[in-house]
Amino acid sequence: MKNMFFFSLVFSVIISCGSSLAVTWNVELDGSGDYTIIQDAVDAAAEGDTIRLGAGRFLTVRPIPGWDGFSATVSIQKSGLVLIGAGPGRTVIGADSNLWEYHGIAVINGASLVQNCTLIGIAVDGGYNGVHYEANGLYVEACEFSQSFHGVVIANSDNCVVKDSYFHDLGIGAASYLSNGRFVVTNCQFQAVEYGISMVGVSDAQVSDCQISEVEVGIQFDLSRGTIQRCNVQGIAGANLGVSAGFTRGSQVMMNDCTLDHSMTNTYAALELHNGAVMSGHGNTIKGGGRTSVFVTGYALMGFHRNDIHKADSFCLTSRLYCEFMNEPLGQMDLSQNFWGTTDPAEVAEWIEDHHDHPNDSTYWMEVLVDPILPDSVPVEKKPLGGFKAMYR
Repeated sequence: MKNMFFFSLVFSVIISCGSSLAVTWNVELDGSGDYTIIQDAVDAAAEGDTIRLGAGRFLTVRPIPGWDGFSATVSIQKSGLVLIGAGPGRTVIGADSNLWEYHGIAVINGASLVQNCTLIGIAVDGGYNGVHYEANGLYVEACEFSQSFHGVVIANSDNCVVKDSYFHDLGIGAASYLSNGRFVVTNCQFQAVEYGISMVGVSDAQVSDCQISEVEVGIQFDLSRGTIQRCNVQGIAGANLGVSAGFTRGSQVMMNDCTLDHSMTNTYAALELHNGAVMSGHGNTIKGGGRTSVFVTGYALMGFHRNDIHKADSFCLTSRLYCEFMNEPLGQMDLSQNFWGTTDPAEVAEWIEDHHDHPNDSTYWMEVLVDPILPDSVPVEKKPLGGFKAMYR
């Protein structure tokens, strides 16, 4: 079943290129292909060509042209190349190093504008960045990333997609910086990472159907806009640092049908919103294990209804709003139509920390409105991702 899944992907890519005059190059470590070193095939290929990689670990390191002191196992400075491995359990790229000068695969603009690179069925092990991408049109499918500071990092890019891939033993799984367009991360698994997905300055981030476990920070949006759907985030048992999801500096996020679970940790909150970040959504389950499940500053939750917000050690939610002059009207945040683990209004009021708990504190100039309270948990069908990892073994 695994081979049928993988080779159907390969077939679809080949068909999509069939109308052109693209050439397919074969790289085999045993010498049975056109080349034994990936970089030699990349240098020989023309734009739009396909490079098929055989089984084994490709260790060769070459300097990145134009980047003094930096190196990579694969450096691409031409458009439209397609790299297809024999499967992430069989084709491995990486020189067993995560020094900041080394990347597993680097795609950067050289003498001409580079765009549209495709990676399928490849494992990238090591490198400061497993994939370092500074071009438009990255497409990654059925790949595996491990032992890097970043698994996939894109910068100043548009129209990038990472799907059906597995990230583990990393600093950051997938990261995008200052991207003016779309970055999609879908149906991926992140395990034992410091950060799962990090978006900084991204105008259209789309995260969906991802399983993120054993993480300090599951999903981070900073100066970014986008959607998060059907994702499951779990923290590290006993950890004192971390958050399932954190949104800062004016980020605008819609989150639906997700589970944020840091109940096994000792961290401050499972969901945090600061510095003008705003989130809406429904069908979410939020569980904290430290002081509170949700910590917000300002008018951070708008249109946030039909969610389950569980009580952490002290509170379900802590809300702050700074007021310079304490004679100003109180801020109000509408969190009606949510379930708080009880239908008793007095208990809900006790589990929400706002102005009523700190009437003389100008940093708590916000009251949270909860009526009407949902009578029960919101039924949400979470997407099962069990067995996802087996696809790569």
